[in-house]
Amino acid sequence: MAVFQDPVSPSNIARVESVGAVRTVVQPVGEAYAVGGQTTTIAAGLASLATVWLMRMATGAGSRVARIDRIRLQYTTILVYTVPLTVGRRLALFRGTSSSPVTSGGAALDPNPPKALTMGSSSFDSAAGGDVRIATTAALVTTNVTFAAMPLKIMPLAHVGNAGNFYEVVLDFQDHPLTLRAGEVLAIRAGQVFDAGGTWQLGVNSEWREETPMV
Repeated sequence: MAVFQDPVSPSNIARVESVGAVRTVVQPVGEAYAVGGQTTTIAAGLASLATVWLMRMATGAGSRVARIDRIRLQYTTILVYTVPLTVGRRLALFRGTSSSPVTSGGAALDPNPPKALTMGSSSFDSAAGGDVRIATTAALVTTNVTFAAMPLKIMPLAHVGNAGNFYEVVLDFQDHPLTLRAGEVLAIRAGQVFDAGGTWQLGVNSEWREETPMV
């Protein structure tokens, strides 16, 4: 087997097998970040399209690009819903944009901890003008944010209406990263009105990379 390495970009490697096949190695690019958060107990009757988690890239991030690798959602029912099995109950991942966003409520997940302390601050850090936050007991307030009409992904919750029910979903974008640019938003929102009686808790763990693409 022979190995060929690009002298300009050493992370680009090609291996030629003994049978003549060429195997390429693709290395992730950019600075890697991760942040996790958890709600307290979300009150019953959450409104349709209410936002419970949000990450927004700074409007002044310039040409910097964020590539979302994965978002892990961990849902737990605290108190039983009035109707435990409810058709259509779900959370959903939406993207949006804003040139002058105002987001409040919940708990700020800041600073965003880099995976390597030698890296600079994330473009989602509040010090840079970004924002990452999660609801506590009620929905976040999002003003001047335009969300897409259709979600990117959904988390079905019709079957987890009894106390103690747990459900976990990993939204994986590694093969085709979800890209955000300056002023763009990702949010977890209610897919419909949550029925009365039930309370719940949500954990959200997100991982992403940031880079300034070469022109």
